[in-house]
Amino acid sequence: MDRFIRILSYDKNKTIREMAYQISKFQLNDAKFLNYQPSCIAACSVILSINIFQKIEEQSNPTGFFANCQTVNGLMEMNTDIWNNNSVHQTTGYSIIDISECLFDLS
Repeated sequence: MDRFIRILSYDKNKTIREMAYQISKFQLNDAKFLNYQPSCIAACSVILSINIFQKIEEQSNPTGFFANCQTVNGLMEMNTDIWNNNSVHQTTGYSIIDISECLFDLS
C-alpha cells in the first residue's frame, strides 16, 4: 500500500495512508475478497482513500480533481484518472481494468 501511495505522489499525506489502511481492513469482513490478491486490495484502498480525501478537500478548496467525473442519480463517479495512465500501469503492473471489479466491491 505504501508503494502505491508513493507512486501516486501522496506519500506525504498521513490521512490518506491511515484511511487506506482502514479501508483495506474492511475487506476482512467479507469472504468475496479472498478472490483478490492483497496487492489489488491495497491498490483499490489507496484509490478510494484518495477520492474520499479529495472530495472533502474540494468542499473547502476547489481544485478540479473531479472535473471529469459525472453525477448519476445524485452520486458522483470516482476519479480513476489518477490510476488510469501508462506510468502507473507500468510501475504497478495493474491497469484500472485489472482492478475495477475489486474497486467496485470495496467501494
